[in-house]
Amino acid sequence: MQLPQVSFDRVLLTGATGVLGAHIMKELLATTDTEVFCLVRAESIDHARQRLLSFLRVYDPQDKLHAEFLARVKPILGDVTDPLLGQTEVQYKQLAEMTDVIIHSAAFTNLFARYSKVEPINVGGTRNVIRFSLSTPN
Repeated sequence: MQLPQVSFDRVLLTGATGVLGAHIMKELLATTDTEVFCLVRAESIDHARQRLLSFLRVYDPQDKLHAEFLARVKPILGDVTDPLLGQTEVQYKQLAEMTDVIIHSAAFTNLFARYSKVEPINVGGTRNVIRFSLSTPN
């Protein structure tokens, strides 16, 4: 049985400055033509873009996807631990309206960390992303 091909125009990717998220961003750039909105904790859009690019270079060391990155990756300043993902209510609604697919890869991974340390991102962040996904009109 062959699975049907799914197409989408805009993806919200969390965790793109981590190992898994950067790999997912690279695959999206290499295999689709979708716009990739990356939720990033950063001081500015430029800082977020630099963080994303530095992680992308781990999987694309020859910068083959640099032009695709510049054209299609849109950093969004935010934080999954915030109930509105670090957005104002207006921005939150706009982001929900623009999003076709959500790929949630944000996590705090440390085998020796206490639950109280990983809970805000791993549990609270997932809860906030699920709540966001329920607010999207698509």
